[in-house]
Amino acid sequence: MKITKIKTYVVPAHVSDSDWAFGKGFVLVKVETDESLYGWGEAYVPNDCELAVAALVDALARYLEGNDVPQIAQFRHNALHSFATL
Repeated sequence: MKITKIKTYVVPAHVSDSDWAFGKGFVLVKVETDESLYGWGEAYVPNDCELAVAALVDALARYLEGNDVPQIAQFRHNALHSFATL
């Protein structure tokens, strides 16, 4: 099973007048596979950082898309090597 797409969805801190999210923004991440399976992740973020977190997830997505789901160790190696090598 391979990862085909990673999508980010930014939810701003103020979505309604209720306090259900405690005034924090968050980022939803959807991971899709070639077997029509998908998973969701979420991260609460400091105020006004939602777009930065989403941009980081989008930048890392290229290391995951097209790879087998259980190959997380290879993802870590590729991402760390790329970000550490200038």
